[in-house]
Amino acid sequence: MFKRIQRIVHVVSGVVQKVLTTVLLVVLYIVGFGITAVFLRILKRDLMTNKRVNHSDHWLDAEGYGDDHDESLRQA
Repeated sequence: MFKRIQRIVHVVSGVVQKVLTTVLLVVLYIVGFGITAVFLRILKRDLMTNKRVNHSDHWLDAEGYGDDHDESLRQA
């Protein structure tokens, strides 16, 4: 009888653990990524753009790439 109760408690605690983990990870994802993205968009817009901020470096923005297959193979 004690083994049966112990097995039932083990199964129920496993299910509760999976449900709580899933709920908490979803909340963490929404809070972590969602609010961070909102703050970045409000406070630091230059972090989320593809434009160069520092014009003294030697890197150039990519321009003029073709869309066809042969052009992609040539560039690779």
